[in-house]
Amino acid sequence: MDLSTKTLVALDWPFIQDALAACCQTALGRDAVIDSCFAKDRTEARGFLAEVGELWRLEDDGDTPPLTGISDVREEVLRTARGDILEPPELQNIGRTLESIVRLAGWFGARQESIPQLRQTVDRIAIDSFLVRHMVDSFTAEGELSDAYYPEIRSLKDQIEGLKLQVRSTLQALLNDASMADAFHDRYITDRGGRLVIPVRVQARRRLGIVHDTSQSGETAFVEPSAVVESQNEIKGLEAHLRRTVAKILTEMSRELGEASPAILAALQATMHLDLASARARLGRRLEATIPDLGTDARIHLDDARHPVLALRGVEVVPNSITLDETRSTLVLTGPNAGGKTITLKTIGLMGIMARAGLPLPVAEGARIGWLDPIVAVVGDHQDIEDDLSTFSSHLVGLKRALRAARPGALILLDEVAIGTDPRQGAALAQAIIEAVVRTGARALITTHYDEVKALAAEHPAMGLMGAVFADGRPTFRMEPGRFGRSHALSVARRMGIDSDIVERARELLDSEVRRMDDLLSEVESERERLREQALSLAVRQKKLDFELTRLDAREAKLNARRDREDAESRALFRAELKAVAKEIRAELKALQAAPTMKAASTLLDKVKAERAAVHPDVAPLPPPSNHEVKVGDRVDLIQMGVRGLVLAVKDQQIEVDVRGKRMRLPRAAVHLAPEKVRQPTQAPPAREPTRSPDGVRTEGNTLDLRGLRVHEALDATEAFLLGIQLSDHGCAYLLHGHGTGAIKTALRQWLPKSAFGRDWRAARGDEGGDAFTVVVFSNS
Repeated sequence: MDLSTKTLVALDWPFIQDALAACCQTALGRDAVIDSCFAKDRTEARGFLAEVGELWRLEDDGDTPPLTGISDVREEVLRTARGDILEPPELQNIGRTLESIVRLAGWFGARQESIPQLRQTVDRIAIDSFLVRHMVDSFTAEGELSDAYYPEIRSLKDQIEGLKLQVRSTLQALLNDASMADAFHDRYITDRGGRLVIPVRVQARRRLGIVHDTSQSGETAFVEPSAVVESQNEIKGLEAHLRRTVAKILTEMSRELGEASPAILAALQATMHLDLASARARLGRRLEATIPDLGTDARIHLDDARHPVLALRGVEVVPNSITLDETRSTLVLTGPNAGGKTITLKTIGLMGIMARAGLPLPVAEGARIGWLDPIVAVVGDHQDIEDDLSTFSSHLVGLKRALRAARPGALILLDEVAIGTDPRQGAALAQAIIEAVVRTGARALITTHYDEVKALAAEHPAMGLMGAVFADGRPTFRMEPGRFGRSHALSVARRMGIDSDIVERARELLDSEVRRMDDLLSEVESERERLREQALSLAVRQKKLDFELTRLDAREAKLNARRDREDAESRALFRAELKAVAKEIRAELKALQAAPTMKAASTLLDKVKAERAAVHPDVAPLPPPSNHEVKVGDRVDLIQMGVRGLVLAVKDQQIEVDVRGKRMRLPRAAVHLAPEKVRQPTQAPPAREPTRSPDGVRTEGNTLDLRGLRVHEALDATEAFLLGIQLSDHGCAYLLHGHGTGAIKTALRQWLPKSAFGRDWRAARGDEGGDAFTVVVFSNS
């Protein structure tokens, strides 16, 4: 069933239609909107919406289709198909239009992977490029056939112009001839009937040539001298030849267009479709709309729906959410006049129409709406003067039309059903009509003031109730599910400017119990609205707080990452500098060994000491065990890493420390209480005697404690430590990794053979500490 004009007008569709036409960039698109922009079925409507999505994605990438320069030339093309010969301006306009269409098709063709839906339309544009080039190149910017493109025209024009110059020269010579001075009143050259002539006294006309005209006074004759007659005859012949040549070209061009007319008309139709798709996308952007899911059933689920016309006008629209499905097929909207009931009803109806036109809807993401057919609206002033019907009679005609159309898949919209007659009979009639609509399975929205209808909606399993919220004497235009909306007639009357004395008198006429109940309900409604606003405000504040916390967490993570990156870069630079210094000193040592002198040896020794003092590797000596108790919350120094951390947990001889936002598990012996917390021990621990070995002596200076570190931290620390040891007097280094899980020991012993320090390494012997140590021996020891 087609959408009736009455329903379209009642639901404000003409405003949307005008806005859509204004978004078109061609006359073709605007004509399509006026003729009909509705899809023939659900599949086509879904295709329209898919096209909008593709255009939005291209627009997000900064791409918009070039739709300029395209005229509606369908009538001219049809004339060529009938054999008519077009004039140069018409042919030139067709050429420019075809050129723009080819450019448009090329633009889409370059993006065909992104437009699977639109590509079906673009593929219908198949215009012969040679024909287009011929049509464009044939004309100058002024709309005349191009001399450059048609050399025969240029040749004819040149011949004509040359002969005209000869004629003018001959005529000018006659005018300047002193012997003929008595034959002229004036000396000038003019045109009569397309032939150049000169003004001659009437008495001298016969001896000069052919008379083509005389002046009004009869004293002057305009004569074509015999000397130029033959040349001007030749000019006339060439001009006739030129006209025949031009006519032949125009005929041929018109014939070519006529032969190509099916392809051209198909391209124009495709261009119309593309312009309309672009207009849908542009209107959707204006409405801040989303693309709904156009379902196979008649289910309606619209969150934060805004009336499209009000949105286009820039009015701040209060959104409302509506759901209609198989379980609840009918919704009764209640509340005061001017409270938003009719706007909500129209919003849903208009969105049903827009969905059938393939238009995005001004709703929240995730909207779903079915292919609603038919859509029937009985809204507004029901009086029909033309049919001599009263308001109520006209309303009944509309209700009859709605009842006949009601069926599964239909959308029925009834505004103030059965109003305009005796309230009791009207309420009964309204209930009967609504029950009949519900039985058909149609989707329906109904506004009412009848308490009986409200009660029916509250009790009927297939019906729902929504009430317009009225708070502090004013409507909020917000519809709340399950609300038994009251009319608030007196408050609305006061708000609309009815004299306060009249409003108070009406209130006095109410029953005292009714007045008390009305006041109580008004107070409850206002309090509920205030609580809702407070809840919304708290939700907004919570959202802002969550956002700030997320932002701060991200900032902290970014700063930590930056610090770690800078630390890694500093370590890498430090290692590179140490390697360079070590390489230089080894080279000088090799040179000294080849040619030893005391002066060179002394110089090298001084350099080694200077470099050692400059580098000063932070190799912390193994401290004596600390007897101080470590508790959660203490600040501790990590001995080998030279950083400070916060104790998070203590378990046996293992502690967990927070260091710059990172959690580390370390042995108790790897940390000391920070200086400000240290309590002096009662007795200093005895100093250890160094243990000697054939390779050297294990001392605090040549031993590195790696216990408690991660593998990558241990390898970094080892590399820096060994580079420093190379510049010292130690012949070997001791790496204390302990037993533990063995991860550090395994990684260390796999890394050493590949490193610059792994020429001679081994596990420590029993008298050196056993397998808890790895010994690295340097070649210069």
